[in-house]
Amino acid sequence: GTGNCGASMGCGGGIYAVNTPLHVGYCVITNNVASAAGGSMQWGGWGGGIYAYANHNVDIWSSDIVSNTANAEAISTIYSRGGGIAIRAATLSLKENQILNNVGSSAGTGGEGGGIFLYAVAEADVLSNTIRGNKASVNAGSGDGGGLYILFSGSSPIYLAANRIENNVTTPDHSG
Repeated sequence: GTGNCGASMGCGGGIYAVNTPLHVGYCVITNNVASAAGGSMQWGGWGGGIYAYANHNVDIWSSDIVSNTANAEAISTIYSRGGGIAIRAATLSLKENQILNNVGSSAGTGGEGGGIFLYAVAEADVLSNTIRGNKASVNAGSGDGGGLYILFSGSSPIYLAANRIENNVTTPDHSG
């Protein structure tokens, strides 16, 4: 996903969807990286496993999103978001998934939403998922929302029910 969503950004290591409905069911999305530029560039990453932006409907069900990383660029100074899943400006249904061991940032800067990052979603149903062992950041820098981070939903309803959210970490020293 390195460089596919603007200068200094990588998005959607496994799945990248913009301006189109996205339906993912019974899939395994694993070991993907949204940004791994290397060299002297400073990159940030969104959605190591899945990145969706400006989609009318995003439905993800009965899938395993495991061991993905939003940013693996060691010199990055840009925050990275959504190690497993990053959704921006969409209507979301996330049901009965396993979101495990994903990392927002393994780079020099912080990460937000090691498992899931939701930004300006129109509406979201997050139901009956297991969100476990995710890390916002693996460095001592800042990190927020090891399992789930929701930013700027405005007055839109976000429903969280029957999820198992456990053993997620903001930063290695838990300072984020």
